[in-house]
Amino acid sequence: MKNKPPTGLNGHAWTEMAEFNFGPDYLNSTIPLGALDPLELAERSDLLLYVLDGANGAQAADYRWVGRLRRLNVPLLVVLNKIDLITVNPEQRRAEIEARLAATVLPVSALSGANVAEQLFTTMITLCPKLTVALGRELVSFRRRAAHKLINRAALVNGLVALEPVPLLDLPVQVMTLTGLMLRLAAVYNRPADNVRRREMVLAVAGGLAGRYGAQQLAKLVPFVGWLASSLIACLCTWMLGRAAIAYFEGGG
Repeated sequence: MKNKPPTGLNGHAWTEMAEFNFGPDYLNSTIPLGALDPLELAERSDLLLYVLDGANGAQAADYRWVGRLRRLNVPLLVVLNKIDLITVNPEQRRAEIEARLAATVLPVSALSGANVAEQLFTTMITLCPKLTVALGRELVSFRRRAAHKLINRAALVNGLVALEPVPLLDLPVQVMTLTGLMLRLAAVYNRPADNVRRREMVLAVAGGLAGRYGAQQLAKLVPFVGWLASSLIACLCTWMLGRAAIAYFEGGG
């Protein structure tokens, strides 16, 4: 007997939900869809993306499922697709759906690409930072934006760590942050982490730290103002090293 999707989900939506949440353990196994609990799968997810059909609006089942998913304590992003088909008062239509769902709705058009890269993907990596590398690697149009997100995040971390007044104490954290940044940028640009690239990465990190670290330690000799200057140097140099890495990878390196 053929397995049926749970009540409230049509077959297409249920298939997508089941397939999207498969982890490595399921890659080589066959599990009947009827044996899977969608809420159980959703609870194990890092981010939930609920897509509404703009042509049909929000149905009764959508209200029920959005309510259930919101109670799971997992980041939920509700997306209204096909906004290009909503020609009469699109903003009012979205406001009505938001009021009924009691949730913010992000309007996009998968067909035209409206709001996809600049809003949808950006919101996704804000809610789930671990998606940054995966989205940047798979979507060329989003690659540079993803790389900038990684650089800004690393620059913020190094800037905060550099506020610490004791010399040398922040060095291990800064090295790990820069190394991780270089590896993630290489992954975003689909560059294999082979031995040659590892050596290039080590040289880049060492070069980025050499001049900067001396200036930072001198700045730390002056309380408060020097600590702030050290933080600014760390943040700026991390950002510059990241931008140099982008130029290197985009140039075919």
